[in-house]
Amino acid sequence: MWITSAEARLGKTMAVVASIGTVVTFGIWVGLIGIQNSNYDPTWGALMNIVSFLQSFGFAFTVALSMKLFGADAKPNFWGG
Repeated sequence: MWITSAEARLGKTMAVVASIGTVVTFGIWVGLIGIQNSNYDPTWGALMNIVSFLQSFGFAFTVALSMKLFGADAKPNFWGG
């Protein structure tokens, strides 16, 4: 099954959102919170949770469109077995 150009653009956008979210989350954790602190940070925790939500949303769309691209709805696994 083929995907349309609009779906391809959406998939690319969501993959970029997920990638940027990963980098921003890592930057907040390392640069602002500190690696030593594994607890919830009251200053930066809310921002990190919002970015993580957007990142998860981007990953979900990317996986869904990738499944459509590879025809996962027609076969239970990628090699067609």
